[in-house]
Formats: sequence, C-alpha cells, structure tokens
Amino acid sequence: MNIGKNIGYEQNGKGDEFLRPVVVLKKFSNRYLLGVPLSSKEKKGNYFFSFYHKGKLQTALLNQARVFDIKRAKYFKGEVGNYTFNK
Repeated sequence: MNIGKNIGYEQNGKGDEFLRPVVVLKKFSNRYLLGVPLSSKEKKGNYFFSFYHKGKLQTALLNQARVFDIKRAKYFKGEVGNYTFNK
C-alpha cells in the first residue's frame, strides 16, 4: 500500500511511493478496506503481533490499523494463512 508520509509516531511508507506491506483485515466495499501496516522489525507489547511470512519475520502494527482506499494498493504479495490470521 502507498500509505504516504505520516506525522508523529505514525509509520511511513518506504521509497518514493511510501510503500509498506499491509494485512487486509476486512473489506468494507470495492473501494475501502481495514488494514494493518507491517514492519520487518520485531516489536513486543499488546499492540503488536509477530509472525513469519514466506520465511521472513513480520510484525503487525495493530496500533496503526486504519481504513485505506483501494487506490492506495500497488500490488498483491501473498496471503497470511488462516491460523496466523485468526490469532
């Protein structure tokens, strides 16, 4: 997702397009979805969930969950397994 350049403690995307991987929690319509940005750095606490995806550690930044317009999506990288998603 192109999550943009944010302020304060919000997570920025990387590169010129400010891209960051996002796990889609729920589609609200063909235009909007609820997503959680991911980080490749492990973080601990109640608002973080670490898991492995394609052999790489990912941490879901649950405290950064928000609604995204589908126009921010750039590409599809894969799916999180049902077991991990449900946890």
